[in-house]
Amino acid sequence: MRYEFSGRFETIDSGARPGDLSLRRAAPHDALELHFAAVSSHDLPWSLDGIVVEQKGPGLVGVRSAGNNYRVAARSLQVHETAHIYGRGVQLARFPFSQRILWTLLLWSARFAWGQGLIRRLRRNR
Repeated sequence: MRYEFSGRFETIDSGARPGDLSLRRAAPHDALELHFAAVSSHDLPWSLDGIVVEQKGPGLVGVRSAGNNYRVAARSLQVHETAHIYGRGVQLARFPFSQRILWTLLLWSARFAWGQGLIRRLRRNR
């Protein structure tokens, strides 16, 4: 596994879970985040300019930036990109207005006991 990215990256320790660490590409580039899970040790600086990420062994990831080599001991690496970078390549599903109204009414009525009873009766009559 080898990833190569340009741009300026910031090291972020979210604090949400102990041992989680992220490298996030700074603006104005598209949103990109490399998330390391269960990090036991790392020597990453707070900012990097252009990175190359390579798997060095089980549980060990190497990060190279501007001629410097860094190591991250982590259980896994996940690369997250937002869908808008694909432009019109990812099409969202389109549903007719009548179908959206039907589902809205069905979900609204399911909040009440009488609506759940009505749904059960309709399913039995099928």
